[in-house]
Amino acid sequence: MVQDSERSTRPQAGKGTRLATLVAILIAAVSMASAGVVWRAAIAESRATTSEREGMIAAVKREAAMAADVSTLLWEARYAADHALYLARLSVLEGDEDVGADAEAEGLAVIVDSLAGFTPLSTDESYRTSDGGFDLDARLDDLRGLNPDLQDVEPGKYFSEADRYHLESRLLLSAVVVFAISLFFLTLAEITPHRARYVLAAAGGLIFLGGLAGVIAAELYCVLAFAPVG
Repeated sequence: MVQDSERSTRPQAGKGTRLATLVAILIAAVSMASAGVVWRAAIAESRATTSEREGMIAAVKREAAMAADVSTLLWEARYAADHALYLARLSVLEGDEDVGADAEAEGLAVIVDSLAGFTPLSTDESYRTSDGGFDLDARLDDLRGLNPDLQDVEPGKYFSEADRYHLESRLLLSAVVVFAISLFFLTLAEITPHRARYVLAAAGGLIFLGGLAGVIAAELYCVLAFAPVG
């Protein structure tokens, strides 16, 4: 009877050993996967920080260029307005036969000529509106066109990239929580002596597979959702 008892316990011991080995392998796999996912999330967060910094730099460059163009426009508009006033006064004096008016007209002509060279607003008719005013919007567009590199700076794309990497990091860290739950069940399976360990090991393995599927789904979602259109 002792021999029969030993024969009956050997298969159970073999099954227990195989299960323990499988659980140990799964625990190691979960630990490695968790470390890999945390590393991937850290990289995504680092890229998000880099994109945000580049976005801030691009925004500052664009705003600085816009401020410089507006400042230049206001400077030109002031000289153009002075040129228009002196030119109007010169037109009045040129029709006056008084000697003093002639002398004043000569002085104004010099001023008008000197002011004309400060800005094309004074001489280019394309910058004139139908009522005789200045088309400052058209001049501002031309000033911005002088710096096409700064004009094409778009901070929004960098902030979109940062949002994408932040989302990826959060989703990956959520998967780490799933891996931790899997590790909890596998640890229970390793220390539980009765048959419940099989259920615990199966639950831990399935949760681990679900976590892996979540990682793949998160990566695919971030790639597809933030893919450039066209």
